Formats: sequence, C-alpha cells, structure tokens
Amino acid sequence: MRSLAFILMAGIIFAHGVFFLEQWLLIGAGLAFFQCWGVFKLKDIPRSLSLTDGLFFTLISCSLLGLLHPVKSSEGWMDALRWFTLWMSYRQARGIQGEENQQRMFNWIQAAGIMLAVLAWLPQLSLWAKGSGLFTVGIERLSSSVGYPNALGVYLAAVILLSPRLRIIQVLLFLTLLNTGSRASLVLFLLIMTGREIVKRRRSQQLRGSFIGIESKSLVKKPNREKLLFGVILISASLLSLIYMKGPSQHLLDWGIRNSLGERLLYFQDGIKLAWLYRGIPQAGGWFTFPLVQHIPYWTTDPHSLLIRVLLDQGIYGMLILSLWAILMMKRLIQNSKGRQFYIFSALLFLMLHALMDTDFLFGTLGILFWILIGMSVPYENKKHKNFNAIHFKLTSKRIIKFMPEYHNALKKFLPGAIYLFLGLLLLGAGIYLPRTGSLKAAEQEAKNTGDKQYTLSVLKKSLHNDQIQFSVRREIARLELELQGADALGAMENVLAWEKFNIRTYEWAQGLVLEEAEKRRKTNPREADILYQWSKELPSRLIKVSSVNRLERMLWPGAANFQPSEMMRFLKSTAEERQLTLR
Repeated sequence: MRSLAFILMAGIIFAHGVFFLEQWLLIGAGLAFFQCWGVFKLKDIPRSLSLTDGLFFTLISCSLLGLLHPVKSSEGWMDALRWFTLWMSYRQARGIQGEENQQRMFNWIQAAGIMLAVLAWLPQLSLWAKGSGLFTVGIERLSSSVGYPNALGVYLAAVILLSPRLRIIQVLLFLTLLNTGSRASLVLFLLIMTGREIVKRRRSQQLRGSFIGIESKSLVKKPNREKLLFGVILISASLLSLIYMKGPSQHLLDWGIRNSLGERLLYFQDGIKLAWLYRGIPQAGGWFTFPLVQHIPYWTTDPHSLLIRVLLDQGIYGMLILSLWAILMMKRLIQNSKGRQFYIFSALLFLMLHALMDTDFLFGTLGILFWILIGMSVPYENKKHKNFNAIHFKLTSKRIIKFMPEYHNALKKFLPGAIYLFLGLLLLGAGIYLPRTGSLKAAEQEAKNTGDKQYTLSVLKKSLHNDQIQFSVRREIARLELELQGADALGAMENVLAWEKFNIRTYEWAQGLVLEEAEKRRKTNPREADILYQWSKELPSRLIKVSSVNRLERMLWPGAANFQPSEMMRFLKSTAEERQLTLR
C-alpha cells in the first residue's frame, strides 16, 4: 500500500501527472520493482487472475497488434506501456483489503489532493508548476504541478467525492476545483454529488421508517445549523474567488458552440469516420490520422474521449471489450454500493464519465487513481459471491509446474518476482535507450549525403512508415518522387496536401514545385509537362472546396470565408496557364 501511495504522490507532484514517455517508464519501472519486492517478501499479493486482468491483457495485445498498421509506431509501444502500468496499479490495489488499510489509502489519496490544491494557490512552492496561481497573474486558471487545469479539476473532484472528513479540506479542494475553470469536471461533480445525497437521504428515510413503523416523510430531520453555516461560507468563498479570478469564471460561463464543446462533437464524429475508414482494426497512434477526415482546422487532434481513443488505437474489439467490462463493473458496484463502497462508486462513476468527454487516462495519475479504486472494490478471496470479478481463472503456479513438485514452493515464490524484476529492468532500460534512438535519423542524413536519390527515398519511406506524422519527411518524399517519376508522382503531392489541407504555405510549396518540374520536362517530355501545368493551374480552386463547410462547421471556423488562394498562388496559376498555352 505504501509503495502504491508513493507512486501516486510522486506522479502527481514530481511528474506533471505522469504524461510524458519518460515519466510513464519511470512510474512503470517503480511499480514493477515494488511488485517484485512484495513477492519476495511473501506479502499478501493476489496471484489469481480476474476478468479485469483479461481486459488489460486484451488492451495490451491490441496495442501491440496496432504495430502491424502503424500511424506512429512509438505510440503503439506507449499505449502498451500505459495499460501495463495501470494493470500493475490494479494488481497492487487488489491487495488493499479491510477497512483500516483502505482508510489509509484514502488518506494518501486525500493528502495528494491537498498538496495539489496548496501548490495551485502558491506557485512559488511548486518548482515544477507550469500553470499560474493567485499570487502571480491572478486571472489564470489554476493547474498546480500537473500543468493542465482540467486534469487537476478531475483529481480534486474525485477526492471530494471520496468524502474527506474535515470541512476545511472540503472547502479548499472545492475552491481549487472551481478555479481550475474545468466545466465538465464541475458539472459532473455537482450532478453526481446531488444524486448521491438524494440516494443517501432516501436510504436513511427508508431505514428509519422500517425501524419505527411509520412513514419516512415524518422523520426528516430539521436543517442542521452547522451544515447551513458551512454552505453559506462555501458559497461566499466561491463567489469571492470567482470575482477575483476572472479567468476561471469566464471559462466556466463560456458554453457557446464556438468553444471546445462544439469541436468535441466533431471529434467524436470524425473519430467514428476514421474507425469506419480503417474497418476498426487496431492502429498504433490511430488518433493521429484526424487530419485525413477533418473539415475544419482543429486546435488539437486529441479525441478528448477514452472510448474514441481506444476505438482508433485498440480497434473495435478493444472498444467493445472495454464497454462490456464497464457495464458489468458498474452493475456490480451498484449492487454493492454500501458504506465505503458507495463513495468509491461515486468517484469511479465521475472518473469514467469524465474520461468519455474530456481528459482521459493519458494523465497517468488519473488512471492510477481509477484502478486503485477499482482494485479496492474487488475482493480477491471471496468464495461466497460468484460475480464476474470473483471468478478467477485457474492459472496458478501449482498447476503450471505440477510436473516439478519438488521445486514448487521455490518457484511459486521467485517466479512471479523474477518476472516483475525483469519487466522493471526492461522499462528502466527503455528509459535510458529511447532518448538515444537516433539511428534512423542518422541513416536519413547519411542517405541524403550520398546523393543516391533512390536509396534516400527508400530510407525516408521506411521512416514515414513508422511515423506518418512527419510532415517534413512526407514533403521530401514527394519532392524526390516528383524528380524521379514526374507526373506519376502527383499522388505523393496529393498525400502531402491531405495531411496539411489547411496550410496555405503547403499549397504554395506544392504548386511551385510542380510548376518547376513542368519547366524541366517542357522540352524532354511535353506530355508530362502538360499534365504538371494542368495540376498546378487547378490547385487554387481546391481551397474553395476546403472552405465550403456546413453551418455548424462555419460557426466553429469563422475564418472559412477568408481561406482563399494567396497572391503567390494566383501568380503561379497564371504562369502555369501561360506556359501551358505556349507548350501547345
């Protein structure tokens, strides 16, 4: 438990919420080493597998299968690493059983939230903070050491839903949540908190009515003066903070269709289009292909939805299995939502719903928090309740190695520990090796220096196959193919424009390069020169088609009417027309 709490605290305070690759590698290695230590120390670590473990193995496998159809190969490895790290968090959390141990874990989760809240308001104490706080600008959204206001808001809301005992802590966490300016976090939190209080009151009324034998409505307590006073103080403090912190208040009140709310509707729509385009197969970094289907220039190509991300990266099977697991898990949690489990359920419901529409588990601390709560809500040695999480696969070391009975006890102790030790060393090695992986870049430069265009082209294509979002490499491939193949290489130019359809400079570059190649082939191959002139002449008209969007998209892209050919493009067009006429 302490090791898991340490990982959570370190990820929140020192690692910006565990977002970047190096941070995931270090956190994953740390979890693997702690798991190894626990096995060697013969701690009570569950070794049986549940269907939740099966979910993780499926998602990890789909992430690796995506490497067969990569958009960005490193993202496939990154996805597998994320799910593996979250799986280890879940495995450790399953060992946290009993009221006392769970309360200690809650205290650690709450302590991390308090530290985040304090650092948000006092950025001078947060040496790693990227956001702004009260004593610097005074109008920015709070982000603390996480560096992203929405991620901070999600964590704080989840902590409040776990019901800290002290009122002052609740006030601090809520005021910080309010001043992150996170609309989805605040609205979801208020809805779930309100629903939870209604359920609690109804349960309380039914319980009193069943004991006394009278109608429960007559047993409603009078309003508690302490609670009323707490409510007045909380509302007053919230209003004062929003008046002073204008940035969060403006963001909270901005619900127009032109903000990110409208764009997210397009994210979901385009995400489904991409899944249909690629037939739902897993793709490493599949969500990076948004430029191929988008109709307006997004400010980001992140899908802002865990379900859409899984659909694009792990494929249709990964999404269906995750959806089925979520339905079964919610059903189980609702059935057992009593006592502490009731608060865990509300926090899990909040984290799950928020991941569907905004910040997902790319921020590792949010994912670790989610799977800690899942692990603590799943008893691993419960023979009385035969639900889907209590049904364990009969895969134990005793059955696997029963042909070696004399070594059974030793292998039962050391085999799992050795596996975790190997995985930890592997992650540490990756953390050391990956920053130095410049072999392919060096090969590209060496190929260019040789002057062999065919060899250079093959090296560049290999690089682009592993990372399709390299715009400069894609352009260089198009340029080389145009020199070598002439009009037959216009498909490579079309590919460049498909990925950069909203960049006027890209259109100018492509038009000028094709026109230049047409001039080179004017005497040696007039037929190809004519095709190249025609392509260069017709290119400006495509901008009109790109700017022809529907009403919703025009609201989200006010500059659509101004997306017109530049003066340079008009000049190149007229030049192509003149040279084409003289060619004939």
